[in-house]
Amino acid sequence: MTKRSQYARENQLLIAILLELRTNIGMTQVELAKRTGLLQSEVSRVENGRRQVDYFELRRWLAALNLDIGTFDAELSERLERVGITSPLKSK
Repeated sequence: MTKRSQYARENQLLIAILLELRTNIGMTQVELAKRTGLLQSEVSRVENGRRQVDYFELRRWLAALNLDIGTFDAELSERLERVGITSPLKSK
């Protein structure tokens, strides 16, 4: 199993949240691209699951949406738990 397929569900959820956050505030892909320094086509590929976003891009993406990484991580963790995916870093 490759890392890409190992974390496919997690990445799909991460992308869904990013897309939801952007559309909820009425921001276009073009505006997000300008604010992050990415091309609009890169934003589109991320949102369509054809490209992964790295950590530093994620931070710029969240900053463009006026969110911090901690808030986003808490939301992602909560949603992962709702669908039955637990964090490997969570203490038992």
